[in-house]
Amino acid sequence: MRIPLALLGLMLAASSWTSPQAVAQTPLAGFDFRSPESLRGWTALHHVQPLQAVPEGLAVRIDGPDPYFGSPAFDLPEGVLLTATVRIKVEKSGELQVFYSRAGEGPSEERSTRKPVRGGDWRDVTLHLPPMGPRTTLRIDPPGGSGVCLIESIRFAERVAIEPSWPRPGVPKPSADAPSVASGTLVLRQDPARLGGFALSVDGREVATGYDRPTIAYRAVVDGRPVVKWIDVAGAGADAKVETTVDPADQSLRVRASFRDEEGGSWRLEQTFRPHSPGVIAFQAECAVDAPRPVFHVPLLVVLPGNGQGAFGPSKGQALLAGVEYLDDEPSSSTADLGEADALRKVPSASKLTFPLMAIQARGRYLGVIWDRAPGVAPLFDSPDRTLGGGGHLMGLIAPGADGDRAEGSLFPDEPTVVSPDSPARASGLLIAGDGSTIIPAVQKYVALKGLPPIPATPGLQEYVKLAAAGWLDSPIRDGGRYRHATAAGDFRAQPAADAAWMMNWLAALADDPKLAERLRAASTEAEAQLRPEQYLLAAVGHNRYPVAPLVLPAAETSKDGGAGSFERAIAAVVAQSRGFEPDGTRRYRPIPGRIDYGRTHFSDEADGYAAQPVDQMLRLAAYSGDKVAVDESLRLLAVLRDRFRDGVPRGAQTWEIALHTPDVLASAYLVRAFVLGYELTGDPSFLDAAKYWAWTGVPFVYLENPTDASDPEAIGPYATIPVLGSTNWVAPNWIGLPVQWCGLVYADALIELARHDAEGPWNKLADGIAASGVLQTYPLDEPSRGLLPDSFNLTSQSRNPADINPGTLQPGALRLLAGPQARPYQFRALRASGIWVCAPGAVDVEADAPGEAAFTVLPWSAGPSFVVVHGVADEAQVTGEIVGRRGGTRTIKIGPGGPTRVSIRISR
Repeated sequence: MRIPLALLGLMLAASSWTSPQAVAQTPLAGFDFRSPESLRGWTALHHVQPLQAVPEGLAVRIDGPDPYFGSPAFDLPEGVLLTATVRIKVEKSGELQVFYSRAGEGPSEERSTRKPVRGGDWRDVTLHLPPMGPRTTLRIDPPGGSGVCLIESIRFAERVAIEPSWPRPGVPKPSADAPSVASGTLVLRQDPARLGGFALSVDGREVATGYDRPTIAYRAVVDGRPVVKWIDVAGAGADAKVETTVDPADQSLRVRASFRDEEGGSWRLEQTFRPHSPGVIAFQAECAVDAPRPVFHVPLLVVLPGNGQGAFGPSKGQALLAGVEYLDDEPSSSTADLGEADALRKVPSASKLTFPLMAIQARGRYLGVIWDRAPGVAPLFDSPDRTLGGGGHLMGLIAPGADGDRAEGSLFPDEPTVVSPDSPARASGLLIAGDGSTIIPAVQKYVALKGLPPIPATPGLQEYVKLAAAGWLDSPIRDGGRYRHATAAGDFRAQPAADAAWMMNWLAALADDPKLAERLRAASTEAEAQLRPEQYLLAAVGHNRYPVAPLVLPAAETSKDGGAGSFERAIAAVVAQSRGFEPDGTRRYRPIPGRIDYGRTHFSDEADGYAAQPVDQMLRLAAYSGDKVAVDESLRLLAVLRDRFRDGVPRGAQTWEIALHTPDVLASAYLVRAFVLGYELTGDPSFLDAAKYWAWTGVPFVYLENPTDASDPEAIGPYATIPVLGSTNWVAPNWIGLPVQWCGLVYADALIELARHDAEGPWNKLADGIAASGVLQTYPLDEPSRGLLPDSFNLTSQSRNPADINPGTLQPGALRLLAGPQARPYQFRALRASGIWVCAPGAVDVEADAPGEAAFTVLPWSAGPSFVVVHGVADEAQVTGEIVGRRGGTRTIKIGPGGPTRVSIRISR
């Protein structure tokens, strides 16, 4: 039985606080290429054959990787926001980019717009342009590097910006005995007289309110013209009412507002809350009307963290909109990481959200919203709240959804969506809250509630071996015995590459095709012949680098000197890296004179990722060398890193093109790997705690829900990983929503090491999922870039973007996924009880570690002889195996290709 708690009059005011606004899109100049005269003045410019008129329109035959063609000058009205709708059909999926120029201007990234286009069918692609004027010209870069692109028409229209004046939020003050829902320490208390009139508290402290002035925007026709009308649900109207009920059966609380618009339509806006689990309240929201209404804006659920009695206000500790914003106490939608054209992120496109979570953290607590993804629902995020003018922050779910039908970040779509009796607007999800000094507990709560997606299905091991082999042997990255990092012309010269040599040997050991294995071994020998002795340790083209080449390559000097030369080079590299740090252990960003200053938008000249990258490399090389001075200096810098950036936002790891301020998954990767190794070396639990924290900071960069069309089961989406929440040089590309899997693979490599020490974390599955997505993103065998990883991947068009990267960054993670968790190229293990450090070309299984005794088994992957380095061996110790090098406490042991090798070390007592 439902018990009515209040049935109160709600008065309706349609357009009572602003006049109706005309919203007709006025057609302007355009090109219909089905009429041959429309082709006059259009010119092929680069990597396209002469343009042709065909019955379908304009035919553009692409014959190179950088195609573009240009328009004649044409006139558009001054001072008018524009949409350009391109009706297009392409053979190859890719990205359509349109450069727009006024008289006297040339093309530039700042004056361009782009959208992904799926190949195969005719599509209408709507682009948003700023005001132009007389003698406008376009340069169009069609998708793909080959095939035919057909353009039927380009239609321009005036884009009317809807300008609301929102009613300012009140501060709901439900009484102590008001209807409520409680889940653990999270309590929602509802003013029964007002929809949205709720207050949220955690541990008895108020943290947020609802929005008690919900306002709907819809399109009506007045005097034959379309206009926007507004309904202030909390306004005046004698026939409106609010009903609040509680259902004792499930302890749910429902608030329903009923009202009419000026045309006589009967509306219902409803919110329902119920207990879920400790710290979690489930919600549903619905907007329905008894006659079709084209709506521009419906606030289904709005939560205002920091608004209310005694709440924390507009300040915060951190905030998150997964995949879009990762903030300290700083404003969202800022230009610190993006140019003005992309900075507005209040309502991002659905494909940019890595998973449906937004959260605010302040004063030791967090509050978040998890929602069920649906095409008709979009998040609204503003921190602090500059949209409604409340006293805190804004997290909401609104209709219509955001799926490329609005200017990026805009609260309103270009065209409304019809709400009707058969098609109401709905949203559902979870309110979450709890203790937290950062936003990470909200991310952990999301994973605990929703889990990780299944690991995508991939080809099997032998199929991958053939694919990776093709990348090394038969793709454009190879130049004889030298290899490029990537295929971009002029940017990446072929170079000696030790990792190419040993990775091809690894593939040869796994290949079941004898001819392919022989080709791989021959190419490996050719690649090794390019290496000078000093290049074995550091010459690499992959992003995941291991000191393994001296331990596995046949011509390495290790068999002669026991690795002494490589140890000295490792120590020298540590010393060189340490020179980049100040005496106090900090690394300060200093712009190069005459170059872009990537620190100009940051609040400091330091960043965790900027410091972590060299510390990570120093630790790995120092541990390999066994040199105590090098290790101690690296650990000193690691401790500074821990203390200066505790509970921070990962940022600043890619300052060759990205702002120092920009949140960055590569920063998470370097921090995790460095702190895991610091813990391995010392057993210091603060290092392990730091590694776990920074591992969680990388999770929001990974797609944990499929952002693509669910009707395509083979679409690439889950575990794709975006690199940064910003753009190159603050202009383009904008990397939000654009996965760069090599960055994710560096993060995954760090997670694999963490998983040994934190078995309860999601790290193994996350790492395997990222690797699986990398395999799927790799160019197939029938492409010129076969076996290479694209620089980025368009999720919407399911297309790959150059420059195409060598297989080295993906191969270790892919082989671990497909050949089993013991398939590791290199592992360092510190056996702290015995004082032994092990550097091995494969996985290490520790069997015994006690004072005076150690035993372990190495699982080498090499089909030939290889070497294990053991540091910390006492002179009198008995060591099994063929010792080929002695240097102080270091022993270099030769192991054969016959499978697992057991090594024991014992000091007689």
